[in-house]
Amino acid sequence: MARVGSDEVVVDGVTGVLVRNGPPAELGAALASLLADPGLRRRQGAAGRCRYLANSTRDRMALETTAVYERLLQASAGPALTGSRT
Repeated sequence: MARVGSDEVVVDGVTGVLVRNGPPAELGAALASLLADPGLRRRQGAAGRCRYLANSTRDRMALETTAVYERLLQASAGPALTGSRT
């Protein structure tokens, strides 16, 4: 079953909590555990902030976005951009 949340951003149990899509009781249990443990909220919040700062710099995001566009252009242009001639 799919999880709700972005596993690209959240490392389950480290920078937040991911729950399966569907069972409301699972979401309720995750929220209850966070509400009951201020230390866990602080640790996960701090870890999430560190992960964001390390992985979401403007330069990195620009490089990754550029790489996506380059792959798309190469895939759609075929031989014209890749230098192949038939």
